[in-house]
Amino acid sequence: MHKISWTPYVFLRYVIFLILGIVFEIHISSSTSIWICLNISSLAIYLIAYAVSTKHQKYLFQDLFGVLAFLFLFSTGGLITHFQNERNNKDHILNLDRKILWYTGQIASEVQNKENWFKAELEIDQIKTKKGWENASGRVLIYQPKKDSLRKFEYGDVLIIKGSPFEVRHPDNPYDFNYKKYQSFKQIFHQHFLKKEYSIIKKNQGNKIIAFSLFLRKKGEALFKKNIKGQNESSLASALILGIKHDLDSELKTAYSRIGVIHVLAVSGMHVALIFKMLLLGFGRIKRIKKGHVIFGLFSLSLIWLFAFVTGLSASVLRAVVMFSFLVMGEMFQQQKNTYNNLSLSAFCLLVYDPFLIMDIGFQLSYLAVFGIVYLYPKIYGWFEFENWELDFFWKTIAITIAAQIATSPLSIFYFQQFPTYFLFSNLIIIPLTSAILYVGVSLLFFGQFPFLPDLLGLIIKGMVWLCNKVVFFTNDLPLASITGLVINPLETFLLYIIIGLALALFYSKSFKYVWAMLIVVSIFSVSQIKRTVTLSNTRYILVYKSNKSSEVELFAAGNHILVKDSTDEALGLKESNGFKFLSWKGKTLLLIDKSLEKFQYKEKEKIPIDLLIVRNNSIGDFKEISKIFKVNQIVIDGSNSKKVSGRLLKSASSLNLTIHSIEESGVFELKF
Repeated sequence: MHKISWTPYVFLRYVIFLILGIVFEIHISSSTSIWICLNISSLAIYLIAYAVSTKHQKYLFQDLFGVLAFLFLFSTGGLITHFQNERNNKDHILNLDRKILWYTGQIASEVQNKENWFKAELEIDQIKTKKGWENASGRVLIYQPKKDSLRKFEYGDVLIIKGSPFEVRHPDNPYDFNYKKYQSFKQIFHQHFLKKEYSIIKKNQGNKIIAFSLFLRKKGEALFKKNIKGQNESSLASALILGIKHDLDSELKTAYSRIGVIHVLAVSGMHVALIFKMLLLGFGRIKRIKKGHVIFGLFSLSLIWLFAFVTGLSASVLRAVVMFSFLVMGEMFQQQKNTYNNLSLSAFCLLVYDPFLIMDIGFQLSYLAVFGIVYLYPKIYGWFEFENWELDFFWKTIAITIAAQIATSPLSIFYFQQFPTYFLFSNLIIIPLTSAILYVGVSLLFFGQFPFLPDLLGLIIKGMVWLCNKVVFFTNDLPLASITGLVINPLETFLLYIIIGLALALFYSKSFKYVWAMLIVVSIFSVSQIKRTVTLSNTRYILVYKSNKSSEVELFAAGNHILVKDSTDEALGLKESNGFKFLSWKGKTLLLIDKSLEKFQYKEKEKIPIDLLIVRNNSIGDFKEISKIFKVNQIVIDGSNSKKVSGRLLKSASSLNLTIHSIEESGVFELKF
């Protein structure tokens, strides 16, 4: 395999260097002065050296110029990330040392309809403290109970709110989804659950374009609900075409995720590509006339952006539309052969606008999928040739599916810890079906006011969605529909991509040197996996989860989990004696108390040794009797106890010098041994 020439892929190099700087600043961080000094000095040295050197010297020192360019782009990525990080903004409420009494702000997002709440993002502009009103900044997630729906806020409304927002909490338990970290990448650090302590002081103050776009999206949702009969059918159509997912059934989402087609439920690059394909089939002949590429390109861009406008200009749609806009413009100016450059340029622009997009799973998977399709699809498609149109279409779909799966699998396994076994089968059926649903759904949006036609289109969509769901649930019910429990760390994810790259190099070059390279990387990957397995086999712990109004205890040994709940006590073989529940496990004795001790009498002189005592369901009010009967190493008050009882038990334990942990006060409890 000959050496790769990077010259045609200038923006591919640029975006890689930029990403490295962004990731460095996000995870390690540096001061403003260091980033500015590195940025200015690397650029200045590059420009001066380039200006004074001869052509021959530029060739001799091309590696030095490359290093300087890398440092400039690396520092540019770090610098824009540093400046866009709201933690570094002195006016942000995160850096406030005074209590907020009141604050005002504008609803800056669409109001989401959750199960029990209305949720929106509010952009703060002023706060009131003991010193009076002052300007401030910060985004807050605000939640309003649905029972208070008569006072529901909308996008663009200005609110005055009494009280202070609180920081988004860390996960209560190990391995829980880190919502705090997720929101921090969107520059949101606070939330506020409202009741009646707010008023709407102004209406419709937001961006008029966004407001009209959201208005059209709601009209589209209402049109779907009216003409597509069936809750599941209309909600899936709204998700697939408009990106509205709040009415989707959780079981339905889980099934789509397990078989590897969850991407169809989020309006993204695939949907924009399908719209572009429809335009190409319908109006592609325009390209044959003089300046046809430009005319068709402008026409396509207009309709793609119109589609984004109708779907509410959401972040995922805008990202996809920007990506395809660069691809279309590349074709307009006859640069379609350099697709990598066009894709890289779109990613570069998006990351300069918002560097924290690099931490967005959708952004990562979208670009990996498209890069994978651009590089791998022609190679895979070339394996077979079919003269029959139907067979050729069938093979194209297979080739695209395999290319996208190869490109995204390592990252998908890292995030979701599962692999869809029947991804090829499911995508072969679901992708054509969802394509048809998208085309008919868009037709319904544009012809929804015509007589009779909306009912017919709605009936067609309902039938296709019904069939789509049937295929999904059928596939989901097949044996081994999804391989779960696949755990890899970031290093192993990177190694998997190296293995894929080496496998491709070996396949196309037939060079034996790639075999040795693959063996080395596979060995490193295997050692990392074996190390984790050995560590887990020697790990034992008892975990008492933070779970509101319920009791949950996990027992872990040698990679095996046992979950102890109120409803599973008998199934786990807990021995009950005089109202106490004992569990002997791996040399540790657990005592679970969920009944009063009033009628219990213990006449033995020696105390019963207990390693861990868990108090549940407000069963006792103090530890006086407990301390007479048991010799306890550790007491835990779990989440099934009320705050009042927990407080009383903490005081009792303190007076008796007992070692105690309250789940309510201190969070999850872990005992390793």
